Amino acid sequence: MSSPLPILAIGKHAQILQTVVGLLNKNPAWQGYGAEDVPTALHLLQQVHPALVLFTNGLCQAEEAEITQKAKELQPAPILLQHYGGGGGLLTNEIWAALDAAQV
Repeated sequence: MSSPLPILAIGKHAQILQTVVGLLNKNPAWQGYGAEDVPTALHLLQQVHPALVLFTNGLCQAEEAEITQKAKELQPAPILLQHYGGGGGLLTNEIWAALDAAQV
């Protein structure tokens, strides 16, 4: 079996972020990481090299733009996906659809 695909979830609402990371880690094909602020997100981008970056609630446009810019500088650049609500099934389907579209 190959290594789980690293996915970085970023959002400022701790409970939502904890729930999202928990949902990611329920899937054995994924390894979820969470960041509540830009410095942590940028650190994890460099350390984890996520295949997908998932934006959740609470970030302002400037913060998302800064993270997006840094993510696009990585090789290979991760898929960027926004998820602002909905149940675990919706999140899972959004991630699989993004991964399928990128052929990851």
